[in-house]
Amino acid sequence: MVWQNQVAAAAPIPAGGTITAGKYLLTKNELYTGVGGATGQVDEYDNETLVIGANTADAFYEWGRANGPRVSQAENRTFVTNGSDITFTVKCPAGVSGIAAGYTAEATKLVLVVGTARVLTYTHQ
Repeated sequence: MVWQNQVAAAAPIPAGGTITAGKYLLTKNELYTGVGGATGQVDEYDNETLVIGANTADAFYEWGRANGPRVSQAENRTFVTNGSDITFTVKCPAGVSGIAAGYTAEATKLVLVVGTARVLTYTHQ
């Protein structure tokens, strides 16, 4: 389980880059609260695996709280990038909303900045 941690700083600025195909595991789940903001672990966790191909991303994930229900889901997604923005469209299951985020791709990791504060770091396996 990767527990969400609050970070008292501004979220990193996405830089874009070339996303390397392969398997990625979620290794950090951070909520940036701004300078002087809250810090520490939050009662929320995620487990996620992304399998990236040529403009495809299969996602397998579970999220929940320490004493709450767990939710698991598998999704087949496509994605497009534009500068430092990435947009995922969910193909299956039907009716699931897509995700728009900023991103930074490096040789061994992929960082998604969702909204203005949530940052998800995936490590290439």
